[in-house]
Amino acid sequence: MAPRGLASRLPSEVRAWLEAELVRRGFSDYSSIADELNRRLAEAGEPETSRASVHRFGQTVEERIEALRRTTEIAQTLAREAGDDEGVMNDALVRLTQQRIFDVMLSLEVDPEDVDLATLGRTVAQLTRASVDQKKHQLETRKKLEEKLAKLDEEAKGGGKGLDAETLRRVREAFYGVV
Repeated sequence: MAPRGLASRLPSEVRAWLEAELVRRGFSDYSSIADELNRRLAEAGEPETSRASVHRFGQTVEERIEALRRTTEIAQTLAREAGDDEGVMNDALVRLTQQRIFDVMLSLEVDPEDVDLATLGRTVAQLTRASVDQKKHQLETRKKLEEKLAKLDEEAKGGGKGLDAETLRRVREAFYGVV
């Protein structure tokens, strides 16, 4: 059986220090970081680790930070371009969360005992419920809008008080983005 990865062997306070130190030093100077880490591990009564292990751990942290940055950029682009009329952002969030949970479960750097599956499951369930509620609200709002527009359409055709056909067309275009 392969030895456990560095992340699963580190006490939580040492791991937090290591992650912060890697970011602070721009994911460089691994020899100095490994020396300081080994000093901290010795103080905690833990076995030393190699510079290579610290480097592998650093690469993993850096990759996760970069993935989060890319995800944030994608979400911002979606929000800006798609507008979120159809819950695009919420759907993307649910999918990303599910993907991250899957990644955590497959990761060799995480001790399965450290993963609270019940909490992860509840989080996904809450996100899914929020997505469903949002879509229900969107459908109800769209139905009300269509009913109002149909009523205005009848008034315009009947020549009664209300909007003329051209104004109604412009209203539809503004709401739906189509003629």
